[in-house]
Amino acid sequence: MFESLQQDQKSRWEKGDRVPVAFYLKQYPELRRDLGVFKLLVLEEMRLRESAGEPIDKEAFLREYPECRDVIDSYQSTFETVSPSLAQFVQTTTPAPDPNATLAPAPYGDATVLYEPAPATDEFATMPAASTTTSRAIAREPSAIYPVIPGFEILSELGRGGMGIVFRARQISANRIVALKIVRNDQLDMLPPKARADALGRFTTEAHAAASLQHDNLVSVYEVGEVPSKTPGGTPLHYYAMRFVQGDSLFDLVRDGPLENRRAAAYIQKVASALQAAHDQGILHRDMKPHNVMIEKGSDRPLVTDFGLAKIVDSGNTMTYAGQVMGTPSYMSPEQAVDAGNVTPAADQYSIGATLYHILTGRPPFVASSVPDTIRQILDKQPVSLRELNSSVHRDLETICLKSIQKDSVRRYANCKDLADDLQRYLDGVPIVARPVGRAERLWRWCRRNPGTAAMIGSVAILALSTMAAIVIGYRNTSAALAVSESRLEKALQVVDELFTRVSEDELLNEPGMQPLRRELLEKALKHYQYFLSESGGSSKLADEVASAHYRVGMIQQLTGNLESAESELKLALDQQQSLMSPGPDRANRLKALSDTFNALGSLFNTQHRPKDSVAMFEASWNTRRQLAELVTDDLEYQRLACNSLMNLGVAKIALGNHKDGLIDIRKAQDSRIALLEREPDQSKLRRDLARGWYSLGKFSFEQGDVEAAVGPFEQSVDEFRRLLDQDARSLSYRFDGSLALRMLGSVYSELGNEALATEIYEEAARLARKLNESNPDVLPYKTQLAVLSMSLGTNYEQSEQWDKADEAWTQALRLERELLASSAEDPDIQADFATCLTALGDLALRRGDSPNAKEYLQEALPILRTLNERNPSNTMFEEHMRRVELQLKDLAE
Repeated sequence: MFESLQQDQKSRWEKGDRVPVAFYLKQYPELRRDLGVFKLLVLEEMRLRESAGEPIDKEAFLREYPECRDVIDSYQSTFETVSPSLAQFVQTTTPAPDPNATLAPAPYGDATVLYEPAPATDEFATMPAASTTTSRAIAREPSAIYPVIPGFEILSELGRGGMGIVFRARQISANRIVALKIVRNDQLDMLPPKARADALGRFTTEAHAAASLQHDNLVSVYEVGEVPSKTPGGTPLHYYAMRFVQGDSLFDLVRDGPLENRRAAAYIQKVASALQAAHDQGILHRDMKPHNVMIEKGSDRPLVTDFGLAKIVDSGNTMTYAGQVMGTPSYMSPEQAVDAGNVTPAADQYSIGATLYHILTGRPPFVASSVPDTIRQILDKQPVSLRELNSSVHRDLETICLKSIQKDSVRRYANCKDLADDLQRYLDGVPIVARPVGRAERLWRWCRRNPGTAAMIGSVAILALSTMAAIVIGYRNTSAALAVSESRLEKALQVVDELFTRVSEDELLNEPGMQPLRRELLEKALKHYQYFLSESGGSSKLADEVASAHYRVGMIQQLTGNLESAESELKLALDQQQSLMSPGPDRANRLKALSDTFNALGSLFNTQHRPKDSVAMFEASWNTRRQLAELVTDDLEYQRLACNSLMNLGVAKIALGNHKDGLIDIRKAQDSRIALLEREPDQSKLRRDLARGWYSLGKFSFEQGDVEAAVGPFEQSVDEFRRLLDQDARSLSYRFDGSLALRMLGSVYSELGNEALATEIYEEAARLARKLNESNPDVLPYKTQLAVLSMSLGTNYEQSEQWDKADEAWTQALRLERELLASSAEDPDIQADFATCLTALGDLALRRGDSPNAKEYLQEALPILRTLNERNPSNTMFEEHMRRVELQLKDLAE
């Protein structure tokens, strides 16, 4: 909307029709509610008036547009920097900010780029590689205007950070290409005096630190200087010239995947040696990361760059104050995360280890959606084993890396030289000094950090061990007497069946925190089933048990993600069960077993997106269970299972595109359930199935766009879940499914315009979800559900102008999304929701005139939206969202 109004406004002014923003407010009253667009238009009017030579009367603007006080008060007339040419230069578009940008008060050296992409090997190539990204050097057109630095001819821009620009230049006296780094005076002059002095101090520290170092793997500095301002009393233009490195950074090299073991070790061995040389000369780097290690083209030599946060230990002024956090979060040691002013060389060693971790696994040891969350991980969590992320990492190299990033600095290497020496031992193929942390020690450390969870798992483990001991004893007895007593083998199998049933159906063991134990118990049960199958010897007396064992093996394989093996085992079970079908006293049990296998195969094919096969299996399951229900008319369970198969068949038909027949099956299943519940109203499983059936019908109508038709099914689903919760308020599944049904019902009423009722329903759903999340904080679906509900409430509160409640809801949603991103950083849905929370809070801050907080929220959202837009070019929503945030930030910056 802003772009179209801005274009109209500009066009009218060019024709002499100087329309004010008030003109558009009369036409579009809703503009006053969209503060972001409103403020941008006011800012544009101020610019247009100034361009036309009119004086800017801020008081008049404030009287007319009081909601826009922050942008009006902060508006400044155009000013010149050190030289007019630089003013023209810095108005160009800057690259997207680096999510790993350095942390520092008024940062100077964030993500400095000292290189340009290597030229194409094809001498006839004229176009740059399509894969060039914004973090790589940006070549400028020859006609571009650059600042004038005596003794240097600037050729192109290489990159820019928050306070600095790096150029590719020729040093005339030495006739060599250099990287020329200058302070951005346009940014410097906007800082308060104290922050300006600190920024210049960091630049001076960087220049003198780098200039004092001499090592084959450190970038050399040739000259440090300043150019006097042409404006009396203006700020001089500070610069320094350093060696120009043609190549890529380690960070860029890992974009295509982790580096090979020996190559990574060789690079980091030289980096550790270089940092040891810096430490020997009294200089700490404090911002070691893959971005700051360049790999020189041709020599393949690593070169450490960017001493923007260096600490000169021998000097009395380190430009750091107690309690400051400076550095790049994901590569920062715990002690540096607490206080950058008191770090030692051990902090640089940690960052070298974190860099090694990144280039071996493709990611840093700790990464979260925000700086505070990343720092919490650094302080409280242990890094994931490198070999879990990349199984090809050598064990010795993993041991070296993990030793260098120990949280306790005493447990790391004594210095960077010792780290370099151990890496050299690895490269030479001799035993390393570092000792790997054993499983017992890792378990003890984990238990100390998680005493509550450890106690709970310990109790379950004791129960599981006692159960497995009974199984082992039973099998020993069985093996000894197998030749004479097949019945004992059958009894042992029953013990395993009981274990399998308990493990697969127990709600606690389905929780993510318990899933490793659950998987272990399932795999042990699997071994016993396989042992039984190998020992059964094709006995006809055990044919039913053999078929059941194949079915159980298939189910375990499916539960543990081995879908191909699962299909094979379930088909073996199916063949065996079909061959056993005949009239007789065992017919009911065999029909039940056969129907379960049909149903399991239908679910498996549905998971594999094979709708035609899924329909065939569910149809066979329904027919078989219908026979079973007719055979045993007094067993309600068989009739319940028949309804479930019919329901599954209907869902599978809809997935296949046969909506009409699918809905008929689902409604028929629902009618049968209602009739059964009239006979047995206390059957909780049947009521749960009915509630889920109503939910499926409501969801289908909602997704088809028939919102009104979705109301009834969702209301019936909610009513049934409320009854279930009255019977068993502690059930995790009832609470979670109930909150889902409530959320969908709230969405329906919101779509129909009944915001008050929608808000009431969302609040009920949030109460259920909040209790789930508080008691199970590690279960991501519970956290996701509460986050989505908080976002829905935030939106509804805004529409009813309950601003404080809206702010509270969006703040809670943001906190939850940060936690979700810490576990699933690459999930695009979580990234999109996170950005939505940030921009919503930014808009709320703008509305109350809180520009600093608004800017902070929007700046955090922008790189996420840019990433989403790049990865989803066909989704215009991401681009529109990104452009809106860019315009808001531009407004706030001016």
